Amino acid sequence: MTARVGVIDYGCGNLKSVANAVRYVGAEPKLVTAPYQINQHSHIILPGVGAFGAASETLRNTGFEEALQQLHAEAQVPILGICLGMQLMCSYSEEGGKYEGFGWFDAQVIPIDVGTSALKVPHMGWNSLSIQRETEFEGLHGLTEKSDVYFLHSYCVNCSDSSDIVATTTHGSEFTSVFSKGIIWGVQFHPEKSQITGLNFLKAFTRIGQD
Repeated sequence: MTARVGVIDYGCGNLKSVANAVRYVGAEPKLVTAPYQINQHSHIILPGVGAFGAASETLRNTGFEEALQQLHAEAQVPILGICLGMQLMCSYSEEGGKYEGFGWFDAQVIPIDVGTSALKVPHMGWNSLSIQRETEFEGLHGLTEKSDVYFLHSYCVNCSDSSDIVATTTHGSEFTSVFSKGIIWGVQFHPEKSQITGLNFLKAFTRIGQD
């Protein structure tokens, strides 16, 4: 069965690249432009680039947040948050003030702290993952300590519940780069820009529940 992957279009993501990557791994992507369309898909991807506050306000005002909360409560459709999409799943963000997130994870979005190092913010480019726990998600079988993935962000996730952390990454300080609860996933990196590693991850995500 081919996965029907809805990519949420709320004006805050590189939707074409995500859709092309989903299509490349054998799934069927479609942009979701209205909340009622969410239930028409077997999988949902919430992408995102930009400011947390503006994104959360847009999702709330358009009805997408309510639809996503309902989908999350039903716990039957896999959801993947990418970059800002991952951050929106957290309790709150400190970017430009304090803004509430979806509250799906006991986690906070905070500025990247590079301390006194020469490292720059935003954290942009390739970096590695440090796997913290095993999962049933097959895509992570190909993610190792040597698997570099592509990042572009100035704020990062601080996950309070260690049982949710799947992988961490270090850029000056350590942050949560992958978290999960059941079929709900968030990744700080961009799988659509992470070449074969990212494509394998997306392929495995689109196969959740398809066997």
